[in-house]
Amino acid sequence: MSMPEQIRIESGEVHSKYWERMVKEAFKNDPLRIIIELIKNSADSYTRLHKKKEREPPFEILIKLDCKKKSPPLIEILDCAQGMDFKKLKDALKYGAQTSMGEDIEAVTSAEKGIGLKDALMSLKDNWLITIKDTLINERKVHPDFKIGFGRENEKVTKEERKRLEILENGTLIKGALPDFFIERKFLTICERLQKHFLLRKILQNPDYRIYVIDSWSKEKKLLKYEPLEIEKKILKETFKINYNGKEYPVHLEINKSKKELPQGKPYGESGLLFFYSTYSVLDFSFCRFDRDISFSKFYGEVKLEIEKIIKTPEEASLVDEKRRGLDYEHPFNKKLLDEINKRLKKIQEEEEASEYSFDESTKNEILKELNEISKEIRGKGPPPRPPIIPEIFEFYPAYKSIEEYEPKKVFLIINLSIIQDKLNISLKSNNKDIKIRVNEIIEIDKEEVKDDFIIKQIELYSEESGIKGEIVAISNQPNHSCKIGVEVLENPVFSPKNGFAFVPDKTSIVDGGEKKVDLCIDKKIINGKDIILLMKQDPINCPGKEALPDAKNLGTKTIKNILRKEIPIKVKGTGNIGKKATITATYGDKTSSINITIVPEPSIAGLFRDVRLSSKETNRISGFVEEEGILEIYYKHPLIKKYTSKKDFRNKIDFLTFIADIITREAIRAIVLSGIKENLSGFRIFDTDHSEPEIEAYVDHKYYEEGPKMHNMFIKLARGLKLEE
Repeated sequence: MSMPEQIRIESGEVHSKYWERMVKEAFKNDPLRIIIELIKNSADSYTRLHKKKEREPPFEILIKLDCKKKSPPLIEILDCAQGMDFKKLKDALKYGAQTSMGEDIEAVTSAEKGIGLKDALMSLKDNWLITIKDTLINERKVHPDFKIGFGRENEKVTKEERKRLEILENGTLIKGALPDFFIERKFLTICERLQKHFLLRKILQNPDYRIYVIDSWSKEKKLLKYEPLEIEKKILKETFKINYNGKEYPVHLEINKSKKELPQGKPYGESGLLFFYSTYSVLDFSFCRFDRDISFSKFYGEVKLEIEKIIKTPEEASLVDEKRRGLDYEHPFNKKLLDEINKRLKKIQEEEEASEYSFDESTKNEILKELNEISKEIRGKGPPPRPPIIPEIFEFYPAYKSIEEYEPKKVFLIINLSIIQDKLNISLKSNNKDIKIRVNEIIEIDKEEVKDDFIIKQIELYSEESGIKGEIVAISNQPNHSCKIGVEVLENPVFSPKNGFAFVPDKTSIVDGGEKKVDLCIDKKIINGKDIILLMKQDPINCPGKEALPDAKNLGTKTIKNILRKEIPIKVKGTGNIGKKATITATYGDKTSSINITIVPEPSIAGLFRDVRLSSKETNRISGFVEEEGILEIYYKHPLIKKYTSKKDFRNKIDFLTFIADIITREAIRAIVLSGIKENLSGFRIFDTDHSEPEIEAYVDHKYYEEGPKMHNMFIKLARGLKLEE
């Protein structure tokens, strides 16, 4: 793919930083869009010819891929459509001029609105555009600094050259090497992903357009196709209108249901709504506020918009966001559109997923209050647990402990006071200076002040060095005794963020209308002089668009073990967003990380338990506790629940009532125990945190037999109030 020598360079009209800030970031997260933008540019050219009745379908677009194992593919994209003369080509590569927005709909766009032909060209290394219009050939190269390189201008083209370029009349050929962030290397993989990409689905279903991909090595020629999904049930087919600036814009909405669950999310998911206008111009693929909601995993459809008037109006802001990733949710037209679609989706969700069962509300609230009182009593009741071992004098438990760097961990020294005469002094020492004891290194015990036979001392260990081992030794003189515990320090995952740049943890919840901070962990090694982290948000979650990193002088003081923990403030826009999910994506250089956020309600009932609900989740469990929302769930689709509720008068069947009450009781007690352990309450001490499950189950069993009967009677009362909607 050798390129002709450039004759001259023309200065660009946009600052080169725009490439890094906007265009590169847009393509980097979805590199196939480089190819797709060039395909759409060719398709638009054919469409204009068709509308002028100068060409009839089928229209062919040829994509030649030269795939290599260790570097991104070389690419050629050829059409035999309109071609461009000198003036048209100059306008097409100039920012701020009239440019095609698809299907012969032209709009004046500013320099930072939309991603298209010139941006796709800039992303190709050694790009070269050759276009023939009538008898003249023109050539251009677009540089990432927005300068234009010129080859031949308005020169006569020969028959031999037309034959070599495979442009027998008019048309355009674009060549170049895909960028380094284009990671796909296999011909068939690229073809498969192009066929699945949401932006190409309408054009691939249109018989007027034939898009072929050719393997430069094998000469295999593959026609790209997208097969529509099989419909199990037509859910909705409706046309409504959006009133915007005094005009009515029709919207055609169609939603179907599939027999099987579909992959969710763009660019390759199939569960979602495809937003498009005209014939093939796709704007977005989303289920709006229900995007990636599991209850819509079998649903799909499309939204056809008659918005040509908006697009043709130069004064109008673009309907898509500035990086052309999807609809701009802040645009006034889109707000009205999404509100109408969300109302319909909400109704579908309620009709499809609404439980046939519900609890009596007043009975439920009464029981929740009583349950929280019992929870307080259980959590604050009872003496400290008996020690797991009975030492002759004193011993550590466990005998060996793994701790994580920068994370304090407790071990236990269990002391038998029955053989102590008066007082006991125990000294603690570490044989490794990097494993520290974070308590007084002398334990003094006066036997007269202790009533129990055994005393349990918590000893907190701490280290800032991973990969080391050592021992903590406890020694007394009267009686003469010693014991020790082996300690190993492991690497803390907080200081090993994935790819050196990650949210930790990668999911969280936030109260509706509330705000909080999340941690973004960054390895100092990847900080390369750029001082800004870019943040992309989804409604209704808001956050800053960018966050500054410390300067080089202060970076060292802000890091722990070369990791910078950057607190990112997030908040919910307004209220009324309960159940919505959103993602925030952080980008720094070629690194990206996302955190998934769920919006939960402000608790109306104080305490550990805030609701009991029947859930349509399909899971192997019968019941569960959603800690962040304080909700006890009963999964009514479980076969055992269905077995009971399929019988007449099931609410009065003692076996059903006992079954439900027992399940909820045990789940409630487990939730109480786990909360007590999490808060390190004295009545719920875990001695072996590395193998905690047996101790947790022992607590659950003990509290179940101790407090279970009272809770059991409460939940029988709740089950008697279960309603079955006819």
